[in-house]
Amino acid sequence: MPRKPIPVLDADLEYDAEYPGLSHTKNFIALDGETIDDKYVLLATSHPSYCLENKQGITTDEALDFLYRLGHNRHLRKNHTSFVGYFFSYDVEMICRDLPIKIKRRLFNPRNILISKGKDKGKIIKDRVFYKEYELTYIKRKYFSIRKKGINGVFYGITIYDVSGFFTGFPSRKFVEVLRKMDIEVPQEISTGKDNRHFFS
Repeated sequence: MPRKPIPVLDADLEYDAEYPGLSHTKNFIALDGETIDDKYVLLATSHPSYCLENKQGITTDEALDFLYRLGHNRHLRKNHTSFVGYFFSYDVEMICRDLPIKIKRRLFNPRNILISKGKDKGKIIKDRVFYKEYELTYIKRKYFSIRKKGINGVFYGITIYDVSGFFTGFPSRKFVEVLRKMDIEVPQEISTGKDNRHFFS
């Protein structure tokens, strides 16, 4: 089953060498995926070194491993990188489509949990679900968190924040139109790709 390998942890060091100083000013990485014939075939980021592709369809295990390693990357953590998506709910549904139905139901319909002891006693948090070695938390149009316990007992991973809520006042929240409204130049390949998305599926 041909697919691109998941990038090694230090792949972005080569990027820093090519674009010196950029890592100190660009601390956001955006994520987006694409589907063809109901197969989630691409999970891309705005960082050129990180992209997961599988024309046969990215599995849940592949996606979780890729995202965990992205968030656990020591170089990105050192630069306090934040990960964001724009209307990322559909991507989360595709990423988690292979989860057992009971786990998926709890993930997409989390309960409020009241902490009864410790320093956070009295605090209300959202229910977490566990799949294999991963701890997953999801609040629709807010964030998606993937964590795994390291050898030191500390949980590491990634939280992807859905920034769509910041654009509720826009006349249109289509990605390209929002960029243009903010006077951000949109490359031709992006606008063409978005216009032709209905041909992909």
